[in-house]
Amino acid sequence: MGRPRNTGQRRPGGADIIATKGGRKIVVQCKLYSQPVGNKAVQEIYTAKQHQQADDAIVVSNAGYTIPARQLAATTGVHLLHHQELASFCERLAA
Repeated sequence: MGRPRNTGQRRPGGADIIATKGGRKIVVQCKLYSQPVGNKAVQEIYTAKQHQQADDAIVVSNAGYTIPARQLAATTGVHLLHHQELASFCERLAA
């Protein structure tokens, strides 16, 4: 991806980072949690994807995700990543 841009504040839908490269746009929400991330993060980043007209939406966290969050992500196309998976995910996107 190109150089990511930190939004610096909460945008509609909750995108913390907007990254673009070659006309492809990705919105990312970052979560530093001690408990699994729930549905709200998935809902927010999906809304950000729609609002920003992005191609992909990702939630990145140090924690896991609740079953309902995983189910919602599966039906909305939101990617749920552990922060250690981010580099390999970006490599797959670039390929």
